[in-house]
Amino acid sequence: MGYETKVILKAIVHLMKRSKDLDEAIRLVTDIANAEDVIIDTGNEKQDGK
Repeated sequence: MGYETKVILKAIVHLMKRSKDLDEAIRLVTDIANAEDVIIDTGNEKQDGK
């Protein structure tokens, strides 16, 4: 596993631990991913702002 992948996985786990619930964790991770033009479909219309 590459170093970059390890760093990304550790960052994701850190965000999940500090989130108050799963919805917040998903929002934080998708916000970061979307900054790099990686669109993540959460399957949650409310979350996606639709």
